Amino acid sequence: MGQVTDKTRRQRSILEIVRSRPVATQDELLAALDDKGIEVTQSTLSRDLKELHVSRVPVADEYRYLPAEGSGSQARLTASIQARLRSVAAIEVVSLEANEASVVVRTIPGRAQGLAAYLDALSLPEIMGTVAGDDTVLIIPRHTRRTAGLRRRLATLLGQD
Repeated sequence: MGQVTDKTRRQRSILEIVRSRPVATQDELLAALDDKGIEVTQSTLSRDLKELHVSRVPVADEYRYLPAEGSGSQARLTASIQARLRSVAAIEVVSLEANEASVVVRTIPGRAQGLAAYLDALSLPEIMGTVAGDDTVLIIPRHTRRTAGLRRRLATLLGQD
């Protein structure tokens, strides 16, 4: 029973920290938790962030951990955050192309993972999943017959229309 209480306390603290101040790295978050007397491993922190739907996303000229608004897997980003992220994505995205089965987004070097986190946080029903490298995001559509429509929607979302 103590473990459940510790996990709940730890996760509440994580949300409190990322909502109250900018946190750019897991090391910063680990230090903030340590300041609250909460010791946690990096792997446990990663699992907590995933369970809480806290993603590292590009904001202005840096990355920050931000919780998705709402709860559950259908959590959505707020409109103001979406607008800011769209403007950042428009700068970072180099190209967007699709074939019958997938969409590929190329970014400036080092920005693909943040873009994939942004797309994942949107919880678009047309996207089954994303895979990010350093400068490329592979987007797998839920239905291949709708790939062209997904490409158009992504072009609008990413300022590439």
